[in-house]
Amino acid sequence: MRIVDVFVLGIDLVLFTYFTQIALNTTNLTIRIVACFAMTVEIFFMRQHIKLNRLLTQKRED
Repeated sequence: MRIVDVFVLGIDLVLFTYFTQIALNTTNLTIRIVACFAMTVEIFFMRQHIKLNRLLTQKRED
């Protein structure tokens, strides 16, 4: 995994933690729903990035 990949995953993890804190610390239901949606999107981005890296690594080995 390249340093750029580690950086992107780190940023995604920080954003996920940020949105988690927003969702836990608010009483407004709309903000909580939007924060939960943002956390779901961040998880999706992390999974897609890992899948792409795995695919690129397999292509390099072949």
